[in-house]
Amino acid sequence: MRRHLPNDTGVDDVELAFYEALQQGDVAALMDCWTDDEEPVCVHPGGPRLLGAPAIRESFAAM
Repeated sequence: MRRHLPNDTGVDDVELAFYEALQQGDVAALMDCWTDDEEPVCVHPGGPRLLGAPAIRESFAAM
């Protein structure tokens, strides 16, 4: 189940939450940092363009 960051969460707080989740290997918390409003896009260094939350989630889970 996705937990969502409050809509008024500042950019610096989202960045902090993202890197904390990444460091802890918490893919669910990491995905909470992504928008639900649009089709998110992610490009890892040297990687292909990933479109949509499922593709992004899968890429982080594989790390």
